[in-house]
Amino acid sequence: MRIETYSSNTCLVQPSDKVVFYASHSNKQVVGEGTVEITEFLRPDEVISKYGRKVSISKDELRAYTMQQPSRDSSKKMLVVVLTKLKKYKKSIVYPRPITMAGECLTK
Repeated sequence: MRIETYSSNTCLVQPSDKVVFYASHSNKQVVGEGTVEITEFLRPDEVISKYGRKVSISKDELRAYTMQQPSRDSSKKMLVVVLTKLKKYKKSIVYPRPITMAGECLTK
């Protein structure tokens, strides 16, 4: 399998793009996918106000994340990605190398 990648700072997530989920702990495999429906930049309070319980982390976890980042405060906007068509693979896919938290943009 040949995989083409681009630096994460040149890869912009856009509606209709596919996002894959990588299990980074024990098995280091791609375990599922979803399709990007919406991307937007919102402040943490706007995220909770607009999406409420649909956010993948709790309000307290979002607040803790916001406060632990040295250059972030509650007025700084963050990328919000709304996913649809979520699918967990029946069989995980072994990826040829580790993926960092910054992610990777795959083209094939």
